[in-house]
Amino acid sequence: ISSYLLTMRRNGVPIVLTEVQNEPDIEAGIQYPRPEALRDAGRILVEQLDHFSLTDIQLYAPDLHWPRGNVPWIEAWFDDPVLRDRTVAVSYHTWWSISQQDFEEIWEAAQRYDKPVWATEVGYHEGGNAISPETWRTAWQYARAYYRAIAWSHASRTYQWTLLGNDAAVGKDGTRYPTYYVLKHFANYIPAGARLVESVPDDGRLLTLAFARPDGAYTLIVLNTAREGMTFRVTGVEGALRTAVTTTADHYEAVTSVTDGGEVIVPAESLTSLIIE
Repeated sequence: ISSYLLTMRRNGVPIVLTEVQNEPDIEAGIQYPRPEALRDAGRILVEQLDHFSLTDIQLYAPDLHWPRGNVPWIEAWFDDPVLRDRTVAVSYHTWWSISQQDFEEIWEAAQRYDKPVWATEVGYHEGGNAISPETWRTAWQYARAYYRAIAWSHASRTYQWTLLGNDAAVGKDGTRYPTYYVLKHFANYIPAGARLVESVPDDGRLLTLAFARPDGAYTLIVLNTAREGMTFRVTGVEGALRTAVTTTADHYEAVTSVTDGGEVIVPAESLTSLIIE
């Protein structure tokens, strides 16, 4: 790892973040049998980084393949003072779990060490034949996964699993799959520096993410999980509601409907982004 980072830097491609192992808890190159083994490897990596004068490179960890069972790995890593000082964030992947407790435990552990949370792979929870990047079903699962990562684990960074290749958002011929349009909501409407603020919908079938933007405006991302269209009104913030876009199985970028009375109309199983300014 150190040699690779040094070679990249010497060739004009400085990399400032690294990990010991992607998904160390499963067979993904090297499988670490217990959290302490990953911790020990982390200490060796820091020694090597220092040896090559790469002291500015920071780590993220533990980067497990799913949200379940992260706490022992987080504690083993961050209880070490050297690794705690050198590690910039608690990282994990969102695969295969829809348990709110799994996600919240990661956030609670990160708070104990005063570290942010990064979801370094956002992926769906179903497997097998259900995975198909050309379908709305997979795209909708990605939308739900982004919501869980941000709302439940308070992830301040989220990484789309892949754009090209396996489970692609874009096909080999440039075709934009439904997942591409789902990703646009989170990439385009949550600017750098935006801060997650509490939002409480009146109907539990609406999942909401609200952000205070650096420019003074607000972004509201709404997932309607119901099998029917719904109507809601935004309250509690000052400003005019600017129409944005809605993505559904049939229309990937439709104009959001807002009534004269300020009510927002969202279709069944849809993802909508609005700006209030």
